[in-house]
Amino acid sequence: MKLLANAKLNLTLEVGGRRADGYHNIDTVMHSISLCDVVTLGASASVEVTCAGLDCDAQDNIAYKAARAFFTRTGLSGGVRIDISKGIPVGAGLGGGSADAAAVLRGLNAMNNSPLDTDALLALAAGLGADVPFCLLGGAARCRGVGEHVTPLPTAGGVHAVVVFDGLAADTGEMYRRLDAFIGARPAHDHDAAVRAVAAGDPRAIAAALSNDFDALTSSPLAELLRTHGALGAMLTGSGSAAFGIFADAAAAEACTAVLGGCVQFARHVVLHSKESET
Repeated sequence: MKLLANAKLNLTLEVGGRRADGYHNIDTVMHSISLCDVVTLGASASVEVTCAGLDCDAQDNIAYKAARAFFTRTGLSGGVRIDISKGIPVGAGLGGGSADAAAVLRGLNAMNNSPLDTDALLALAAGLGADVPFCLLGGAARCRGVGEHVTPLPTAGGVHAVVVFDGLAADTGEMYRRLDAFIGARPAHDHDAAVRAVAAGDPRAIAAALSNDFDALTSSPLAELLRTHGALGAMLTGSGSAAFGIFADAAAAEACTAVLGGCVQFARHVVLHSKESET
């Protein structure tokens, strides 16, 4: 079985204080995009993970952990070979690893006659990482808690964006520690406005509603590049270091991508879309 593991954008991201368990409560509006990895599941006597072009230590890989969690929860014996073809940059804040793990859960469940319902899959996803529950459902959602409380939203399918990444991966834990120590002003957030803008599929309203607490730590030069080249609004996604811009139409997004493709390591025209899917 081949599955698309779609990246995500944080249209808003508000980070609360550190909890007793060491995690942070968040409030975020997320949306899936067309940028994706391809995850192929095949027969194997054990759990194996390969990822072309990357040094993949299987037992530290979140896709491996997802498969082990599935077999433990269901009591099913056997294994699976997981081959990951990366299209999502690693360490960019685009949720690539989380999307891969979610694809493994969905695929294994389908291949084994769906022993787990959606709630059970979401519980497994929440134990793997903050973005995995959202990636399991795809589309658009407002997520709270540490990401495990997912409220699906109408999607803004077809809105155009450009994602840029300079190849400098951000360490998520370090970024959260820096934010904890930050004493300056954080951005104003209007999550409800973002929800309304997504439901309307209005790129200008979506652009106006963008916000991310990590943007307070540093003004992203990538976001500024996007604004300079036609983005209606631009922001970091997740804790960085990738940034994205929202564009009025495909032509504007393509023009920006053509220019920035020669300036940064990764520049990709993407669209916001509705659901993750099998191929």
